[in-house]
This record gives sequence, structure tokens and C-alpha cells, in this order.
Amino acid sequence: MKPLFIYFVRHGQTVFNVEEVVQGHNDSPLTALGRYQASCTGIGLRGTVFNAAYSGDLERQYDTGRLVLQCSGNGDIKLQQYPYFREMCYGVFQGRHYIDMLNPLFESINTPYGGFEILEQHFTATEISQRVALMDPSVETVEQVRERMLKGIDMIIEQNPEGGNVLISTSSVAIDDTFGALFPEFYRGGLIHNASICIIRYQDGKFHLEKYNDISYRMAGERFFSSSDTAE
Repeated sequence: MKPLFIYFVRHGQTVFNVEEVVQGHNDSPLTALGRYQASCTGIGLRGTVFNAAYSGDLERQYDTGRLVLQCSGNGDIKLQQYPYFREMCYGVFQGRHYIDMLNPLFESINTPYGGFEILEQHFTATEISQRVALMDPSVETVEQVRERMLKGIDMIIEQNPEGGNVLISTSSVAIDDTFGALFPEFYRGGLIHNASICIIRYQDGKFHLEKYNDISYRMAGERFFSSSDTAE
């Protein structure tokens, strides 16, 4: 079998990201910066030909995927939406400020409330998700996220037997949990940057890690737009 390269892109910045509101299966639109980030990543992916593209069924995921496809020269590719690729469901915490969900974790390490970067000095991203899931039964577990994400990946493999490149537009924790399941020995974890790219190669029945949390594509697009503005 020819190799199948699966490009995961995290959605661009959203209104809830700025407001520090828990999203999960709830949604909020991309900000102007978020649309720019997705467009930049698309520019950085010029020259990459996608033979298929997939997205979670949330607005922020779909809009990011469309911008990436359009700006990379793959605008004619249909972006197929599936709930497999949604973000982790945070149940009762969705729509509430981060502090409501994360403060118990900060209290457990005797540290004043702060951002994810502080938490990640003490817990992996997967451990954070696991601890949040224990707070309320309405929260999706890491195992449940991994199960549906991997079902979606199996579907993609079946639909693309000739290999090539495919895109999945999804969210940070969904990507994080998936890579933790596929590459437990090499997995680094951590918050996935907006509009960053992670790549896995599927070949001969095995998964191989190619890139993780790579913002070089987005940065290439930023340089392109910057040079275009300067030229004008």
C-alpha cells in the first residue's frame, strides 16, 4: 500500500478562546485572527495536494478546514463533516469560564489559578483531561475521545486505499488524545497551537509520527502575507 499521510489541523483562534470560555461540543466563531491563522496555514501548505478532507461537525473546525483548503489550492475538495472529529465534551463545564473547570487542579498543586502553561508544568495534557473527567459524569473521558477519533481514522483509511494526503480539521484535545493513543512512547503532549499541523503516516498497517504541533506552515503564510503587504 502507498503511504497515507493524515494532516491534522487545529482550528484557529475563536471568540471563546479569547474569553477563556470552555468550548467542547459548544461552539463559537473564529475571530479575525483565527481566520487569518487558518489562511496562513493554508498558504504554508501550498504544493500539498489533498485527495480528501474531513472535519468535525463544529463551526470552528469546518471554517478552519475550508480556509486551509482554499488557501492551499485545494478549494475544489469537498470538506466532509463527521462527529468523530469533535472536540472532547466537557459536559457541565461547557460555556463556563476556564476557572470553574481548572481551579480544582490548581488547588491540588497549591498554586493560584493561572493558564494551561502553568498546569502543563505539573500534568500532561492527557492527565488534565483525565482529572477533569473525574469531576463530573457529564464530561467525556479520554478513552471515549480516543475511541471515536480512531473510528474516524479507520474510516479514512478505508476510504483512501490508494494513499496520498488527507486533511482532518479538528481540535486540540481531540488531536492530543489521538496521538497519545497511537504513539505512547514518543508522545510529547501539550496544548496544540491554533492552526498548527500534526502529521501521521499510515503504511503497511502501521502508524508513524511525522510532525507534531508544527507551526512552521502558519509562519510561512504569515511571511507571505507580510511580504505582500510590504510590496504594496
